[in-house]
Amino acid sequence: MKRLKQWLYGLKTDKLLHFIAGMLIAEAAAVLLGLAMGGIMAAFCGWLLSVVVSMAKEIWDKGHDGVCSMADFAAGLFGALVGLTVMLLVVLL
Repeated sequence: MKRLKQWLYGLKTDKLLHFIAGMLIAEAAAVLLGLAMGGIMAAFCGWLLSVVVSMAKEIWDKGHDGVCSMADFAAGLFGALVGLTVMLLVVLL
């Protein structure tokens, strides 16, 4: 438990927000798309949407602030992957 606390306290808030946003976008899109198409296809489309949004956010940051953070993009991708995994588990189980 102590290691988990140290790991959580060591995370930067910005990266955690990118992770959470990537995960929530993937899951929300999969749920909404699941109404119109099959569950597995909806999960992968949700993942793809999350990746595109993460990429667009970093491209926007590059044009707006001049700084594109690959670490932020990686956190968003990891969140999208976790969201995809959760949705596939829901669909397959």
